[in-house]
Amino acid sequence: MNKGIVCRGIKRQFGEEKPLRGIDFELPSKGLFGICGASGSGKSTLLNILSFLDAGFSGDALVLGKNPKLMDENERCLFRLRHIGYVFQTFNLLELETVEFNLSLPMEAMHRVKKRTRLNKIKDALALVGLPGYEKRRINTLSGGEKQRIALARGLMNDPDLLLLDEPTAALDHENAERVFDILRRASLRSLVIVVSHDGKLVSRYCDEVFGLGDGRIVSFEKKKEIPEEGKPDPKRIPGVERGRPHLPFPMLIQHAFHVLKEKKWRSFFSEASIATGLIGVGLSLFLSFSISSQIKGAFAEIVPENQIVMTTKKDLPEAVSNVYSATLAEAESLKQSFPDELLGFGVSYVMNFEEWFSDDNSLVEVSEKRIKDHVKEHSADCCKQCPFENMLFVRRSRDLAKLMRDQSSDQSDTEL
Repeated sequence: MNKGIVCRGIKRQFGEEKPLRGIDFELPSKGLFGICGASGSGKSTLLNILSFLDAGFSGDALVLGKNPKLMDENERCLFRLRHIGYVFQTFNLLELETVEFNLSLPMEAMHRVKKRTRLNKIKDALALVGLPGYEKRRINTLSGGEKQRIALARGLMNDPDLLLLDEPTAALDHENAERVFDILRRASLRSLVIVVSHDGKLVSRYCDEVFGLGDGRIVSFEKKKEIPEEGKPDPKRIPGVERGRPHLPFPMLIQHAFHVLKEKKWRSFFSEASIATGLIGVGLSLFLSFSISSQIKGAFAEIVPENQIVMTTKKDLPEAVSNVYSATLAEAESLKQSFPDELLGFGVSYVMNFEEWFSDDNSLVEVSEKRIKDHVKEHSADCCKQCPFENMLFVRRSRDLAKLMRDQSSDQSDTEL
């Protein structure tokens, strides 16, 4: 007999709480099995582990040949969608959608199906749970018992290999509870079905084996009858071609979003108004920032010429070089021709050792007019190649150069006289 589930030493802890303290059992790949126990005994926690919803347990668990602890979240989701059906105690149905939409979700996510095939499958599932003609009914108009049976129909839509049910008869009367167990009995002929229930009588009546949980351990075991050896597995009713990567069709997502907006008008209005207000605020902030920045740049450009670069030092230094003028090579050549005596040369100078020119005291090199004048008078062009200026001329303001030229002309005139 093939093993559907093998658990060894399953433990689960949430802080100081320990809902499972060591669970060991084996189940075949077919049959109907029940789990009973008081509230807080770990029944739902065990179902979450078997359904790949919880992989934070200790111990070893093989479910349909897979260990959930060795799979990442995407792999667990894909495996659960393909092989596991879960009927939650809280139903987990989309309240604003129709029964047809809710039952279509697992089928549309896994298979590409024709509309007629999908509708026939839904019709058969609703007839199976005793709710024929409920396709167009909205979930929020149904009773608790009807929602419970819709959730069971949804769990059966993809013909799962493992069907897990958490209190499937809690909201049902005795007649409908027996109907649900009849359905589970039929499903167990081809799948492994595990039911968690407080109704010990129904569980003992319909299930092949019954486990009793208490204080996080199996405290009782009841075997009702021999489980037949497995023969050739029943073929699955695949309603269409399986998708390579399971996902919901985009029209279904748009349809659900529209229904939510339509039903929750005021909430949607205020939510979207808040989002729009936030976006408008961000846009205004950016607009004001760029506008102020442009105005500052424009005002600065009116004060400072385009070819002037303003530099400031980190420390206030007396008579520091504050303005540097930029010029093209053609303009520099024209200046050299106009003032051949004052300008020794022009070009590009590359200083290898920057630290020797500028020390790390946040100060700038200051070249006074007197030093420039003395350099022009006393040094030749050949000697200038070795001087600290190295073919560079520092000019503080344009009128300084004019004053230097006037002084030079005055000196030459006095010499001639």
